[in-house]
Order: sequence, then structure tokens, then C-alpha cells
Amino acid sequence: MRKNHSTSSLRHGALERLRFIDARLFWEARINRADLIEMFSVSPAQAALDFKEYLKLARRGVVYDTKLKAYVTAPSFKPAFGPPDAGKVLDDLAATGDSWIAVLPRLERPLDPHIAARVRLAARNRERLRVEYQSFTTPEPRQRWIAPSRLVSDGERWHARCWCYEHNEWRDFVLARIAAIHESEAAGALPRDNYWEDAYRVVLRPAEGLSKGQRATVIREYAMKAGRLVVAIPRAMRVYAIRRWGLDRSTTRLAIIEDHAGEPIDDRGP
Repeated sequence: MRKNHSTSSLRHGALERLRFIDARLFWEARINRADLIEMFSVSPAQAALDFKEYLKLARRGVVYDTKLKAYVTAPSFKPAFGPPDAGKVLDDLAATGDSWIAVLPRLERPLDPHIAARVRLAARNRERLRVEYQSFTTPEPRQRWIAPSRLVSDGERWHARCWCYEHNEWRDFVLARIAAIHESEAAGALPRDNYWEDAYRVVLRPAEGLSKGQRATVIREYAMKAGRLVVAIPRAMRVYAIRRWGLDRSTTRLAIIEDHAGEPIDDRGP
């Protein structure tokens, strides 16, 4: 946000209204007092004060169009609160049924809220649980003891990072495959989860075989620096990252730079 005018003295409601004006001008290039009144149920007098306050922040780039009876943006307009998170705003607009946005429907994987809440509490309280779990590789559910440490989303599904007493190692258990929780008790001390705790960097670059123009497009699309994109993730998330980012596909536009053991290597430009 620009520092030419302080907003520290503004109340939360007033600040939210100013942000609304800023966002509406950025995405719609116009706004009038009626928009503010309808959105926040404020009086016309309060709306006038809000616009007066916003114009102090914006300074230039916003003018009042007497024909439209609205404030509109000029070519020099810059958002007073800085550039928005475009992805989040587009998602929000899609959720409201915006006519100019389409989103591919997600394949929902319903979760039992009681199981999800109980697993989270077990992680918080350092408990272990005796659960009935349907593994993808076994025909029938089996009971086993697990000690959850956290709930994790890979962007498609939720799983619990747990110490598995049957295999004596840290493993991921898909929440939707936990059919029941039968009992709980204190977990006690658990081994360190090295694959989660140790710092790990994934270094990405444009994939081999791309043309010069395609490489430039990928670099711009992912805002790469020096032709590289460095992402910090737990090592335990590596397999999910490869699948989610499409790094295992022949059509991928990205390549991961690491040796076969999963250790980051050469981080220099090509």
C-alpha cells in the first residue's frame, strides 16, 4: 500500500470500505456511491466521506464522470492498496456466478467432519488413535494404531501425516479412507519426522525441448528469476508436488532439477 496517507487511525469497517472501493475500481474501472451503500448498508453521507477519504489515498488516476455519475479510472490509475491477488479474486468472482468467468468443476472427495476434527485434535493433543482404515491395496478395512502430527492438503485431497505403529515409520493416511476411530490414548514420545522437518527446496526450470519463445513464456508465467523457480516444501510433500504440478507428464512445461536421491543440485542458469 502507498505510504502517502496513513490509515492507522481508521476503524476496521472504514478500512474495509476503502479496500472495496479500491478493488471495484481495479476490476470494474468504475464505482458509485450506490455500490458502497448497497454493499455495506451505510448512509449516503457516510459513503460521501468514504469516497473523500479514498481520493486522498488514490490522489491521481480516479475521476468523477458526470454522465455516468460514477468514479472511473484514468490510464494513470494505480490501486491504493497495491495489486490484488488475482487468482483469489477470480475464484471469488467465479463463486458468485460472474458471467465472464468459467471454472472447471472440482471432483469433490467428501470428508467425515467428525473424523477430520478428531484426527486434528489427536495431532494437537499428541494422542494416538486406533482406526479402521481402508488401504487402496487391501480388499477389506483393517484396524491399526496411528499417531497424527498434522493434517495436510495436496490441493486435491486431505491426508494425515502419522506415525504408523505397524510399519514403525512416518506415513500418510488419506482422511477419507478412515472408516472409524475406535479408541485413543497418549502417544508419548515419537521419532523425529525427518522427511517433514528437514528443509527442502524444489528447483524448477523450463522443460527441455521448448522453443526460445516457449521458454520465455514459461519464465514469465511463473515469474522465474534467472530462469529458475525455487519452492520450499517439506520433503514428504515432494511426491504430491510432482503429481500436482504435472512434472511426471510428458507434456510438462517444467522440469525439476535434482539428483535421483531427491537432493537439490545445480542452481545456476542454463
